[in-house]
Amino acid sequence: MTDATYFQARHCAAQWRPFLVALFDRLAAGLPAEEGAQLLRQVGVDMAQQLTLGAKGSLAELEQAINGQWQALDWGELQIRSDGKALVLEHRHYPVPYQQGQPSQPAMQALGQVLEGVYSAWLQAQGGDPQVKARLVACDRHGLRFRYGQEEAALA
Repeated sequence: MTDATYFQARHCAAQWRPFLVALFDRLAAGLPAEEGAQLLRQVGVDMAQQLTLGAKGSLAELEQAINGQWQALDWGELQIRSDGKALVLEHRHYPVPYQQGQPSQPAMQALGQVLEGVYSAWLQAQGGDPQVKARLVACDRHGLRFRYGQEEAALA
């Protein structure tokens, strides 16, 4: 079974696929881009408040706690690393519906915005600066990549 076949069959329950595709397409088409992004980021913050991590002493412990949450939800996995200027968060195996054998682009973008909220809230709860937010910087079939660092605050 190829990765695409696995993810198409596994990472979005069949009963939700048509609904989620329609919802994400409608959000992308029906709301101004920033308004939709703010809504989805707030959904992520709300999720993070439900899925608490507790204080962690290292990035390895934080990554393990986050992956425990994602594993329980079957929402993929995260790797965290520092590039010297910011934290780079790489989220793979995310749960989005597929269309014609490919992940739905509006769904990937929407999930990325939800995860911006989740990761921002979780990192703030670990003592991060409330002005610094996780920002989606890449979104493709290989994963979603976020940056969390001071330079991101200057761009906001």
